[in-house]
Amino acid sequence: YALNDQEYKRHDSDSRVSERAAREIYLKAFEIAVRSGEVKSIMSGYNPINGRQCASNYALNTVILREDWGYDGIVMSDWWAGMNKEDYGAKSREDIAAMIRAQNDLYMVINDAEQIAFMDKIRAEQAEGVFGRAELLRNAKNICRFVRRYAEDEEAGGVKVLHEPEIRREQESLIDLGKIGKRTPIDFSGVSSERGQRVLISFQTSALGFYELRLLLSSEGPELAQMNIIIKNNKVPIRTLSMRGTTEKHEEIVPLDLCIYPDVVLELIFAESGITLHEGELIFRKAGEK
Repeated sequence: YALNDQEYKRHDSDSRVSERAAREIYLKAFEIAVRSGEVKSIMSGYNPINGRQCASNYALNTVILREDWGYDGIVMSDWWAGMNKEDYGAKSREDIAAMIRAQNDLYMVINDAEQIAFMDKIRAEQAEGVFGRAELLRNAKNICRFVRRYAEDEEAGGVKVLHEPEIRREQESLIDLGKIGKRTPIDFSGVSSERGQRVLISFQTSALGFYELRLLLSSEGPELAQMNIIIKNNKVPIRTLSMRGTTEKHEEIVPLDLCIYPDVVLELIFAESGITLHEGELIFRKAGEK
């Protein structure tokens, strides 16, 4: 979204167009999808339109999409898209402030928002007044509305939020840890991580409380590849880990909900091939109360 009609140089090709031509020709299909199809998630394009990157284009994502068409869903960027400011300067993946102001709600893809390299820049720009807390809350509201809407649909037997690959019984691996202590290592040797594989980790807690799952992973493939692991705690989805292609080992800490039952089964479901599990550990953090 929008005017990204060619594959050649699709990241950089600047679509020069008048407002009338854009609205009557190039945006009409999107308008029909929003008004008649009631779509609730839209991905902004890599390209600039008249010099403004789609991911940071206020007219595109707020004025036309939300104010004119009444859209109330979420807008996400294309994978690792660039943004630029109102002065039509050079694009940058770090110009998150421009994206926030434009009401592009989600920047894709980030493993952990607290650990991204340019988080300090984002906090500094907020402190300088480049964007305000109200704009952050507005974007967060869009995301929460979307999550709540589809969580309710799944409870009603409608939309399934997590699209898991079909799993056959021979694709399961079981790791039984027995009763665990404060720190319990997990041996992943011999575990396959091909698409559709599911690793079941069963254990018994030694105390009521909060636990964490620590994973050391690496992934194969090009930089822009995306590979996912869906994690469930006693059949309840709690996290989707998303990784890019890299040969370096990467640590992920997954907090588990309060474990109030002694028997726990974690599921690691590989949505794509290419991720290697090097080691894992269950860590007891603090006691909880019933």
